[in-house]
Amino acid sequence: MQRFRPAYYETFVCMADRCPRTCCQEWKIYVDEKTEKQWENLTPPQEVMPQKTALSDYIVNKEGSRVIHLDQAQRCPFLNGKKLCSLVCTYGDMVLSETCRVFPREVHVFEDHEEETLMPCCPAVIDLWEKGEPGFPSIPGDEDDFYLALRKEIMKLLEQINDRGTTVVVVTHNKDIVNSMRKRVVTMHEGSIISDEKEGEYHEA
Repeated sequence: MQRFRPAYYETFVCMADRCPRTCCQEWKIYVDEKTEKQWENLTPPQEVMPQKTALSDYIVNKEGSRVIHLDQAQRCPFLNGKKLCSLVCTYGDMVLSETCRVFPREVHVFEDHEEETLMPCCPAVIDLWEKGEPGFPSIPGDEDDFYLALRKEIMKLLEQINDRGTTVVVVTHNKDIVNSMRKRVVTMHEGSIISDEKEGEYHEA
């Protein structure tokens, strides 16, 4: 199966301590089974507070998933005072969970090909876009089908970002998008709000 990626994909580099935000705060940081098994035999770096016996002791069940237990400030306990990952500083990249190793990279799988992309919730990705036209590779298949699939993938991506705690505002006239999302819907007509529904649907103004 063919795999496609935008031209800027290979130039991505994490900003680490220079990042104006951090992906180590207010997000559900999933821990895969392989990583959890590895963490059972690793002790936390001395700077991590509170100190526990093994890295796996910082994992909790949340909404049916195994995630890193965040501190009171909703930060990952492994994020140190210099905004660097203490696990990477101590053990290297290979000790990270798959989520942390891969983000903000993402792969979308279609019937006849795969597409690699970078999620725009990362400031380093936005910086790449500002340096030049992002551009997308030529994808085989019917153009209408491609743009329909692309629209669905973009909306799925925005929903994932929203699920992680980031407010996302979508302005659209597309009835199908509004009705499929079933999120808060604010309807405007001639500059005035005419409805505001928690789990709304599309209304003709």
